[in-house]
Parts: sequence; structure tokens; C-alpha cells
Amino acid sequence: MNSKTKNTPEIAPFVGQHVTEFHYTDRDAWEVIEIISPRRIKIRELDAECIKKPKDFHPGGFCGHFADNYDQEYKLSSNPNNKVKILSWRSKAQRWCEVGQQTRYSKFGLHQKGEQAQKFYDFNFILIGSLLISILSTFA
Repeated sequence: MNSKTKNTPEIAPFVGQHVTEFHYTDRDAWEVIEIISPRRIKIRELDAECIKKPKDFHPGGFCGHFADNYDQEYKLSSNPNNKVKILSWRSKAQRWCEVGQQTRYSKFGLHQKGEQAQKFYDFNFILIGSLLISILSTFA
């Protein structure tokens, strides 16, 4: 093992701690609900109500874009009925990953006490995808 590799995470997990799941551009918000061990935790997805969506759309280019895409806001709340995942600390990758998933496809970040998880939906990314689907469906 590399001498710089840490066997335990820098931020120790605790119940109630917020966790952000990183997708390509999107982010999902979770919370720690159980500490299984120092390197294994159980998390539950938070409800995320969008209270400010982007509105400043500019047509042009390939499809157009929302200039205010990064100004969106969400109200996060705990919900005991939401889905649950188990994460493990991967020393080699130096990050939390979902158990059973490859490291490159699973990225989670724990937040310091008092920091809120991040929820973000990339409205600009979906515009391109929607346009491609409509174009391809005309040739089907």
C-alpha cells in the first residue's frame, strides 16, 4: 500500500451527517443514518424540493442554455421512507463508494458538521439530451 494512502477517512462519519452523491454534473443529497463501522455507513436519500429553478434561457448554439443554471436552490428534508444505501471507505481511491459498485462509478462526499449536502440538477445537460431524442425519433 502507498504510504500516502489513508485507511480511514479524514472526516469521521456521524449519524445525521449530510452526504453528497456526485454524478457527472448532477448532485444528490443523503444523510448518514447508521455507523456500521469506521469504514462502513448506511445512508438515506433526503427529499429535495426545488424552490428556485433556472429561468434565464438563451436560445442558440446547439440547443441553448440557462444562464442562471447554478442559481437553483433546494429545501432538503429527512424522510424515513426514502431509499437506503450502504457505503464503504475505499482507501486506494480515498473516497466513499456504494457497496457492490465499482469505484469509478460511485462517488460520495461527507460534509463537516453544520454543512448541508448538495442537490443540483443540470438543466443544461438535459436540454441537449431532449433535443437529441426528438431528432432521432423523427428518423425512427
